Amino acid sequence: MVSTSAYEGWPMVLMEAMPMGCCCLAFDSYDAIHDIIEDNKNGKIIPNNNIKAYYNALSELMLNDEKRIAMMLSAIDSSKQFSMEVIGEKWRDLLVKMCYK
Repeated sequence: MVSTSAYEGWPMVLMEAMPMGCCCLAFDSYDAIHDIIEDNKNGKIIPNNNIKAYYNALSELMLNDEKRIAMMLSAIDSSKQFSMEVIGEKWRDLLVKMCYK
């Protein structure tokens, strides 16, 4: 999945792509990208506006089946940290703390 956005608050497209086994490429143009993509593990974070680096990263993944598949599997695994169960539990814990303080 390739994202070329200059800015995203919280890029839902990445959140939706990763559980489906997509390794994502995105420019390093917003802070949230580092919370979602682990560079060279479950996707690629490209220096902002560096089209040559984007081209090279995309080409590498297109030509290297082993690396792409490893990143795809890692994307599926890492996306679980944002599952409804995990995030729901964090919200529940926060609300309990706030109500019983």
